This record gives sequence, C-alpha cells and structure tokens, in this order.
Amino acid sequence: MIDSGADRDVISTNVIRSLLIPTKTVQMTVITVGSHVVEDRFIASFTMQSVDEEYVVDISDALVGDLLTSERDIPPFLRDLSDQPHIEGIKFPEAEGGVMMIIGAAHADAAVAQEIRRGPSGSLTCFRCLFGWTVCGKTGKRGRDIASINAIATDDRVLNDNIDRILDNRVLNSNIDRIFYHDFASSIVSQEEMGDSLENVRACKTLEEKTYFCPIVKKYFAPVTWKFHHEKIMEILRRVKSRPTAMKRLGNQRFRFKRDPAFKERVFREIEKFYETGVAIEIDNVDDDDGIEKPRWYLPLHIVELRGKTRVCHDARAATDGISLNDLLVGGPNLMNSLMDILMRFRQWKIAFMCDIKAFFHQIRVHPDDADLFRFFWFKDRTLREAILNLFLSHVFGSQSSSFVTSFTVRKHAEVIRPKYPYNVYDLIRFGFYVDDGSGGGDSVDEALQLKVDAVAAMAEGGMDLVKWKSNARQLMDGDPNVPIPISDKQDDAPTKVLGVSWLPAEDVFIFICDEEFKTLRAKTPRQLVSMQAKLYDPLGFWSPSAYIGRRHLQLCRPQEVGWDSPLEESVEESFFRYTSSWPLLQQYRIERWWNGGVDNSDIAEITIEIFCDAAPKGGYGAVAYRRQVNRDGDVHISFIASKSHVIPLNPKRASHHNSVPRVEIVSAEKAVQLKRFVGRTINLDNLVVRFWSDSESALKMIYNPAKPRPVFFANRLSKIHSGSDPQQWRWVDSSNNPADHCSRGIQAHEAEKWRQFHHGPAFLRLPEDQWPKTNIATCPISAQVAALYVAESEKKQVADAILLAAASRGKWMHKLRIIGMVLIAVKRWRAYPRAKTRAAKDLLPKPEVTQDVLEEARKQLVKSMQRHHYSDVFEQLELGKVFKPESRHDFIIKNKEMRKLNPFVDDDGIIRVGSRLENADIAHDAKFPFILPPKDENVKSLIRHYHHNDFHAGAKHTLCQLRQFVWITKGLQAVKSVVNTCFRCQKNFKKNANQQMANLPSNRVNPAPVFAETGLDVMGHFLVKMNGRADHKVWIAVFTCFVSRAVHVELLFNMSADAMVNAIIRFAARRPGIRRFTSDCGTNLVGANNILKKEMEAWNRSSTPELQRRGLRWDFITPRTPHYGGVWERIVALFKRHLASISTGAILHVDAFNTAVVEVEGILNRRPLTALSDDPNDSEALTPNHILNPSTSGHAPLDLVQQGVNSDADSAKIQWRRAQSRVDAFWKSWRVEYLSLLHARSKWSRSEKDFAVDDMVIVMDETLPRHNWSLGRVMGVEGSSAHVRRAHIRRQDGKIVTKDRTKLVRLELDS
Repeated sequence: MIDSGADRDVISTNVIRSLLIPTKTVQMTVITVGSHVVEDRFIASFTMQSVDEEYVVDISDALVGDLLTSERDIPPFLRDLSDQPHIEGIKFPEAEGGVMMIIGAAHADAAVAQEIRRGPSGSLTCFRCLFGWTVCGKTGKRGRDIASINAIATDDRVLNDNIDRILDNRVLNSNIDRIFYHDFASSIVSQEEMGDSLENVRACKTLEEKTYFCPIVKKYFAPVTWKFHHEKIMEILRRVKSRPTAMKRLGNQRFRFKRDPAFKERVFREIEKFYETGVAIEIDNVDDDDGIEKPRWYLPLHIVELRGKTRVCHDARAATDGISLNDLLVGGPNLMNSLMDILMRFRQWKIAFMCDIKAFFHQIRVHPDDADLFRFFWFKDRTLREAILNLFLSHVFGSQSSSFVTSFTVRKHAEVIRPKYPYNVYDLIRFGFYVDDGSGGGDSVDEALQLKVDAVAAMAEGGMDLVKWKSNARQLMDGDPNVPIPISDKQDDAPTKVLGVSWLPAEDVFIFICDEEFKTLRAKTPRQLVSMQAKLYDPLGFWSPSAYIGRRHLQLCRPQEVGWDSPLEESVEESFFRYTSSWPLLQQYRIERWWNGGVDNSDIAEITIEIFCDAAPKGGYGAVAYRRQVNRDGDVHISFIASKSHVIPLNPKRASHHNSVPRVEIVSAEKAVQLKRFVGRTINLDNLVVRFWSDSESALKMIYNPAKPRPVFFANRLSKIHSGSDPQQWRWVDSSNNPADHCSRGIQAHEAEKWRQFHHGPAFLRLPEDQWPKTNIATCPISAQVAALYVAESEKKQVADAILLAAASRGKWMHKLRIIGMVLIAVKRWRAYPRAKTRAAKDLLPKPEVTQDVLEEARKQLVKSMQRHHYSDVFEQLELGKVFKPESRHDFIIKNKEMRKLNPFVDDDGIIRVGSRLENADIAHDAKFPFILPPKDENVKSLIRHYHHNDFHAGAKHTLCQLRQFVWITKGLQAVKSVVNTCFRCQKNFKKNANQQMANLPSNRVNPAPVFAETGLDVMGHFLVKMNGRADHKVWIAVFTCFVSRAVHVELLFNMSADAMVNAIIRFAARRPGIRRFTSDCGTNLVGANNILKKEMEAWNRSSTPELQRRGLRWDFITPRTPHYGGVWERIVALFKRHLASISTGAILHVDAFNTAVVEVEGILNRRPLTALSDDPNDSEALTPNHILNPSTSGHAPLDLVQQGVNSDADSAKIQWRRAQSRVDAFWKSWRVEYLSLLHARSKWSRSEKDFAVDDMVIVMDETLPRHNWSLGRVMGVEGSSAHVRRAHIRRQDGKIVTKDRTKLVRLELDS
C-alpha cells in the first residue's frame, strides 16, 4: 500500500520471517499525543520491484512491525468490480492476501498516476502507477472506503526455496513437471519432429548458411535467429527505445551496491572477466539509435547468486513499450541431447569421466550481421558515478536463441572433426554433451586417457576448452596424465554431481544426498510441499518408489481445490514430514555406476534385459528394467538400469482408465514398452534377449491374442505394445517376485529388504531359467504355420505335444479344433508341395479351409494326443497285446484300475475306446464305443464347458448325458460338476448366498447385567389412530428389548423425526436407569419402511448421537440389511404385532385406547415365560422378565424368609429389601441354570463353510435389483468372530469400498 502521509516505509513481520530478510535493532524515539517513548525497534533494508519488473527501488531502513490496516484492504484482483464498467478490460496482477507493506512519502513518485480511468460520480477511480494498475475511491454515501493495494515482487536473492511463500508460478509448474512428468523424452528433435513450424525451419536454415569458423580469432561465429524477416525486425528495433530501460536498471543497482560492498565487489570481478577474456569491449556512448542499419538492443544486467556463485546475466526478457528482445527471437527446436541418455551412457564404461566447456556461451561469437545487438551499460569504476557503454561480442546467457545456437554449433563442430579423429571422439562431442557438460569413458585407463587427449584437441580446434575433469580414475583428473597412478588408488570420498545425480567416484556408485535440514523442515502449504518434493531429483528412477510416496501426498493435499498457499491438513502435514525426515536413510543404499559388476566384456557369456511392470488399484503403476549378465564362469550379475512410477488420480473420472484394474495393468505394460525403447537408445538390443514380466493375467491374455478386437482404450495401447514387443517376449511373474510392485505402491526409506529387491532384482533371476516362474496362461499364442512345420518333421510323441500346444493357445473347444485343423491342413500342404511339379498339381493341394471333415479329424487328433499324454502306459499295453477290437482276447491285466472296468481297446485310428457291452445295440458307433478321456485335462474341461453352454447352461447330469454320446470321461459326473459349478453365468443366476456356522453369543447376551443396560432398539409402524376429529393419524412404536433378561419397554412416537426419537429414549432412560448402550439396525430393515423412513433413520444417526453421548449413552448400529444380527428385537416385534392385532381386530382405535393396548401388550410380553415349566408340583411358575422388573410382586424366593414379630418400620424396610434382593438373586440363579441352558444349540447354520479371503471375487446382492443386474466385487478385507469371517470389505466396480455381511455375498468359484 502506498501512503504519501507516512514518513517511513513499514513492512510486516510475517514477510521478514518468510523471506528471511536480515534485520538490525536501533533505538527509536516514538512521539505520540501526550507521550515521549524511546524503545528498540527492528529495521530492514532490501530491494523491491514491480511484478512486470519495470520499476525497481531500494528500500532502506524500513520499519518492521504489525500494519494498522483494515481487513477490507485487499488487492483489486480479489475485488468484485463487475459494477464498474469503465474498469473492464484492465488486468490486475493476481496477488492474494492483505497488505504486507506500506510505502511512505520517500517513494511518492511511485504513486504518480501515469494513466487514469474515471467513471460516474460515486464510482471507483482506476489509475496506473509504477507498480501497475490499482483502484481507489468511495462507492456512494454508505459505501466503504476503498484503499486498494497492488502486487510487488522481491529480488531473486531469497534464501530458502523450500519455505519461500512467494515462489512464482513458473517455479511451481517447473517443480510439478519435475515430480510428475520427467519421462523418457526423445534425445534429438529431428526435422520430422519439428512438424510444420516455419520459424524452426527458417532458424535452422539461417544457422546452416551463416555459421562459420574464423581461423584468425579461432572462434565460431553464429547468427541470432530472428522470428521475423530482416525488414520487420529493423522496423521494430528503430521504434522501440531500449536504451532508457537499460540505464534505469543500472541506476537501480547503485542502491544495492552501496548497501552491500561485498556484493558489489563480487559483481565487479565477474564483469572484469568479460573484459579480460575479450567477450565484452567498451564502445562510444553515443545515442545514435534513430538511423541504425543493423540490429541493436540495450540489455539490462541481471545478477543471480546461487549456491555461493555470482553470475551476471543479460536480461533479454526486460520489456520496453511491451516488447522484449526475447519476443523477437526464435528458441528453435530442441537440439540438446537427452539428459537421461547421457546418464545411461555414463554407466557403460569401466572408466568414466565428466568434463565441462569453459564459459560455453561466451565461446560462440555473434555473427557480424548481428554484432551490434548485445549492448549493455556498466559503471566506469567502483565509484559508481559514471556509466559506460559496452558491446558483448559473444552470445549471452539470457537470450532465448543462445541455447539453440550453441547446441547447433557443437553439433556442427562434431561433423567438422569427424574425419580427423577416432569415432569415439565424434561420439563424445555429438552425443555426450548436455549443454556444456560432457561425459565419456573407456574400457581401460589408457583408452579413457587417449579419449581425453583427443577430445581436448578436437574441441580446441573449435575454440572451446574442456575443464573440470571428474573421473573414477585419478589419471584422468586435472594434472599430468603421464604420472602412473594405480587404479586402486582412489581419490577422496567426497561425492560429486553428474548432471544433478550424486556420484561417489571413490566407490564408483550413485548415492542419494540430502540436506540435514530435511530432518526438521516441515511443509506447511501445498506450494512448500511441491518445492520440497522437487528436491528429490531422480531422472533414472533410482528412488522412484520413494518419489511415488511424495506424489501421493501432493494428491492428498488437493491444491486445486483449497489453493496452493492454504494450510495443509494436519494428518497430511505430519505424514509428509515423516516421509521427508526419513530421506537421510536413503543414503545407505548404493547403485553401481558401471553395470558390468567388475567383469570385463570379454568374460561375459550372455546379456539379457528384464523389464517388469505392475499396477495397483488406487495406487499407481510403473516399470523397472534390469540388465542380467551371465559370466563365462556361470556367475549371474543383475544391474539396475532405470525405472518409472506414476500415481493414479484419486478421482477415477479424471483418469482415462477410470481406475479399472485391467485398464491400469495394460497402461503399465505400455510403460514397460516405453522403458524398453528408452533403454534401446543406449544399449543395442538387436542381438539381446528382452523379456517383459507382468503379474496381470488379464493384461497378458490381451497381449497374447493380438487378433481379437478390443475396445478403443485397449486397442490403442495394445497397438503400441505389439509395435514395441512380441507376445513371445511376455511372461508371468507372481507379485512377490515383481519388483515393479514397489513402483506402484512405494517403499519407505527404512524398508531395506524391499530396496534390496528393487535395486538388485528378484532372486529368481540369479537361478537357471528352468527354475523361473512358469507362464500358465490359457491363451499363450502359437503360430499355426510354425506348429505345422514342427508336426511335419517330428516323431509321433512330438506330434502329440505339438497338437496339445496348439490346443493350449485357445480357450474355447471349437477354437481349439479350428487351430488344430489349420495345422493339419498346413502339414498336408507342406508334405505334398515338393511333389507338386506342375501348376495343375499345385492347384490340387488341400485348400486352407476348415470344413466339417477337417474339424472331425482335428477332434480325433486332439483326443489321441490327450490319451497319449495321460494314458501312455495303457496305450503301450494295448498295442503290445494287440487289443484292437472289443472282443479281442488278452492274457494281461490293465494296470490302470479306472480303465480296467471299461475293457478298453485301440481302434483303427489309434484312439482308445470303451469296449462296451452294447455292441448289439442299434445306436451310433461313437455312442456304442465312446472315446476315453481323462477328467482333469484342460482340453476336457473346455469340451465340458462347450456342451454346457450349448445346452443353455444345463445341469451336470444333462451335460454328462450329451457328452457320453461320443466320449467317456473317467469320473465323469465329478468332472462335469466341477466345471458347471465354476460357470460364471450359472453362479450369477442360481448360486445361493454364503452361509457360515452361527456365531457364539456375544458377552452382553450371556452375562448378568442390570436390566436394560444392554438394550436392542427397533421401531414398528406406522399404525393409524384417531385423535381429535375424524382424521386418521400415523403413530409409531419404539420397542426396547433387554439383551439379558429379555424384558420389553415401549414408547409411542407421534412422528419420525430425530427429536421425537431422542425424546423417547430419554423418557425410557429416565424410567429404566442403568442404561449403557443401545443397538439398532439403522432402520433399513423395518417392515414396510419407505424412503422417507430410511432418510429419517439416517437423520437419527447423525443428530441424536451427540445428545445421547452427553447423557452417557452409546448407540451402535449393526451392519445394514442384516436382520439376523437383530434377532433379539425382531422376535419381540413379531410377538408384539401378533398381540396388537388380536386386540384391535383391524379397527382404528383412538390414541388413548391404542396407547392402553400397547401398554397391555408390553405387560403380556414381560409376563411371557423364558423357560418351560417342569413336572415338579412345587414349581408353580416359570421364569419371566417380570421377576427381575418387579421382584417385590413376583419371584422365586421362599416365604419363610419373612420373619415374624417385627415391629419397627426400619426392620420392616430391611426385611422388604432382603426379600426383593433374594428374589433378584433367585431370578439370576434360575436364569443361569434354566435359561442359559436353552441357548446351547444352534437352530440353523450349524455347519462350517469355507471363509472369504482377500482377493476373492464375489457377487454383491441387492434386493432392489433383478439378480442378473447384481454387480461384481473383490474382497479387500475381512472381519469375523468365532474363527469365521462374518463381514467383508468389498471393492465394487465403481472403485468404492463397502462393508457387506456374508449373507449378502455370493462367492464366485472361478476356474483357471
């Protein structure tokens, strides 16, 4: 806020703390009306600039304290200005919060209006000052005073990015990209990848034509890439006067230099380096810009201090009249090599090194056509009194085109030196540099040293010096490379950075390094959370399971909903703090840089690439790649290559896969193929075996069957998967051996065993391949042509194996026959083709058409193959005994007992058939002598399933009868039942819900307790009664049942509101003291309940609980739609309705009569016997609830307890109390002996059934829908008692998790 009446600048204490601005204490005299006080106050000095960076001012000795401003002092951006039409179109800076600083009269020039917009009388006035647009004024007589504020920006020297509350949106978006979207980008943008961008094409052409090397200066000269043609550029440059802007920005630096002499000295030293190296020269300070013929621009200087380094940049973003130099330049296509590719290259050599191009941007000079472009002002000396004009001869750091120009020049130089030097030198310069950082290496120290010498010489030819050498071999470090130092003589243990990744050269490993501040630093807002998470820089995914946890926290803080600067929820803040404070634990884990594991390339026998993928519902998905190396001595070495993890949106509607498990699994498979392509950019995969591993059978089945049409979502991703991999490369792995499971679920820093598996691969990769997980997917593919060639050239046993292999590639019976038919046709054509010499003979070859005869032959071949696989011993016996007919005699006993009863024989086709007693029956041959088949073969199950489906899901016996028309399955009925019982449609339409043995009674049912201490509550109704007048009114009855004594209490309700229910409970509690807990069924199972009743019962749950808790009462609810949990009160309700119906006889009673009837029924129920009368004549009455409700009027106590001759009232009271107590004791004695003994037996559900388990598939019952519309679900968790599962947590198809009782679930039995 600007206050021209204030004699000092004032800044908020919160800003000082947030930005960590240093302060100092001074004694200040404060004079007010009637007082004169001397006290210590804090003051601060800093630099401030406007949001558009046009106005910069140094604030000296601003007073620090609390600001006396109104809550109405808010930025114009947050005001509702829709009623101010004259302000429409003005864009105010998007600033949030209140007044953080008051600018006093010393800077009153900043408030001078440069442009004013006025509206009608009484409206706001809008004006533009040096800080931008703002508003002021008063809206009408009763309107509030408008004292609006605008936004300002701070200097770039804020100390701590992690807690910087003014982190701009560019930094925020950059951090988000770094956390979520750092993926496998392509390394070089080719001409095709440029698309149709004419600007990029023109820029590349300009560089091709004008870039040249000057042998005199020994530097490359490259032009600036302009966005427009020369005439238009010159027109703009003549019109826009950038000179005053540069002078003004230089003048603003004086204040900071005077305040901080050390800072001034550092900047002057950097500027002097420009003069010393010859990249900047002083020129005549003449203002002759009107008639320029070549491009000219005056650049302000921008000083950046980061990590102890001072860098002077040229601010090409500074705008004059709304135009900056960068607006006129083309950034061009991205010609930089991929950072991830360079890191991958860095791992392939035994000896590796990093180097840097000295002052890279300054090594490329500006082309003479643009030589006058980069002008800047600087001080003549350290007195800061006079400014001089300078010309920068090289491309500057800060220009939009500089990165493009310098990258292009390095690529051009690589082509120039290519014929002169070995290929590894060209490879280093062309593909090994990321901006100015280069990496290379060799398989020996000598090879790496020679590469260093050649690279230095090659780059020197282009006027570029290589410096800052880092290596795991000290011979390559700066110094004399001829000094022999053994490779084992390691350098110090200090880690260094390789393109942002921490590398420990002494151990030659990558490590994780984090600041100690993370042990105590907390993120308070989503913006701070993003800033902290971005510190985990991990381009190759070494720590991706940990980064996944951070991404999940960012999702949980919901910044799009609550704002980036809103406080984090306490649970999220605490959880994220535990996560970041554990980062130092990651420092114990190591990733080897050289992935050969210390073995030379000549000692390696085989290399394979193993890529794992996984997805987790409501979690994430990802992939991880390993390099498996088998040495000549048999040792196996596994090296981590790279990984990638992604989080799944919390809202399924925001994700294209909608959090569907099959969809997410296929997305993870696509990610694995992307990872393979990325690895292939560094490792030549042409001669290597690449395997993909997934634990998702659904994804593998889709990958194995590329010909089957799929929905668009799957088809798009499968096309990418099949274009980057073959189905034969995919294998199944169990979840426990899938390291990609950590990418989809995350690993905490302390879980060392999980990190070991993630970094070193699953243990089975170190075993022989025959001990790896087996892929038993029913739809494993096989080419009919390949199988045919195999069959044509194989022996009989191998032919049977090939037929079974072809059958295993299909799931349905008819599909099996068709694929076998295609194999048979291909075999016949293959065998006949060499003999077909003429065209006519070739035309007579078998046609590739699957006819009925072919299907019949395929059936016989498949049956024969199954018999040879399962009954090979029987087949050998029958052939040796020449048993080829049913009546054949043989003198041996068949070893197989099941076959012995069937009198088997081998027919002319080599198929074992039943030697039936029905030889004389007039039936078909196959029905008379059916094929014999084993019961557990998958092909037999497919045959049973085929006939079961064709007969519209007939029963087991009916299906077996149809099968026996041509096959005899041993233990046939059992085999058919096992298939029919696992039929999905039959289960969905007919299978009964799950039952379980009745649970034990809870403790509150079988232990004595005060009457109604444990109470069941239910509501009956409605009932119609008459009140005043002739209209009928609805009433309800609240029934209270004691769990222990089975006593009953009722209350009449005149409406179903929550208040009426609470009042009834309070009345009940007042008359029946000692109540501890109520239990009810949520009202969803009341007889005759409608939607209104259900809604009111939900209202009871929400509104009544606090009132009851205040009175010490607890209200629990049983699982919805489970009336058997409430049998205690359901029985009472049934009896109550029965008695009430007999009293009313269908007539509508007056409310008084109805209330009387209700109380009468209550008395009847409390007099009902809980136990049966015995045959003992002394046993005059049965045990009833009344014995405990009214012990003085009824009971089992003997009368001789009453003593005679008692005179005093006190003695009489004692006797009466003893009598009542004895009757209570007698009740509980009878209750234990007689009543509890009746509860031993289980009236139903007496048999134990199989319990639900996690991951079971179930059908969720819904009585409101037809059975065929019931939805599927998966068991995510279970609850139980008495060693059995009673309830299960079910994840439905929409992703929601609900709790269901076992009686509301149908277990799905699924076959393989």
